[in-house]
Amino acid sequence: MKTLNLEKPQAFSYGWLKIGAIMVILVLLWPILQHWMWTQDGTSGYIDPSVALLVLLALMSYLLLLCLSWLLLKHFWLAMGLPGLGIMVLQFQTLELWQQLGFYWASFALLVLAGVCSLGAIF
Repeated sequence: MKTLNLEKPQAFSYGWLKIGAIMVILVLLWPILQHWMWTQDGTSGYIDPSVALLVLLALMSYLLLLCLSWLLLKHFWLAMGLPGLGIMVLQFQTLELWQQLGFYWASFALLVLAGVCSLGAIF
């Protein structure tokens, strides 16, 4: 069986460093943005600036959950001894055309379902 490794070997991944830097910037931006919003409008109450800051809080939560889920996926992927992504891509290309199409339709249906569930959770 012919396998092709599509991943480049790296001694240190800078992806975690970038996400960590973004998280530090967002955490430091929180009190600065809150103070700036209070100084711009003297009539605003305590809750008014917080509504705009919820977007920042949502972004911070999303990045934290993204890092956590990626870390868990990577840990369990290695613990289960599953093949690398490059091998899986090669094996996907060997599937029949109707199997590939069925996989694409299932992926699309799950993506739409996740979007609908997210909208349902918001409303």
